[in-house]
Amino acid sequence: MYLEGGTGQPQNLGSNFSMWMLLERVRFTLDGLECNKIGVSYEAFNGQPDFCSAPFWSCLHNQLWNFWDVSTSNRNL
Repeated sequence: MYLEGGTGQPQNLGSNFSMWMLLERVRFTLDGLECNKIGVSYEAFNGQPDFCSAPFWSCLHNQLWNFWDVSTSNRNL
């Protein structure tokens, strides 16, 4: 499946429909400045308060692979 998009938009969305996911809009950050959202930037990760004492994986929760893991494990039930 191909879609015409503006600059920076994906052109090939892939045809493996079994791997597509629908997620709520609130799970994404478009500017990359919010932790624990899809699209978090290095700047947000590195700029966390108390970065050096933050727990491992802090700011990196709720990423695409997390939703994929939950989705695939639910299919196997």
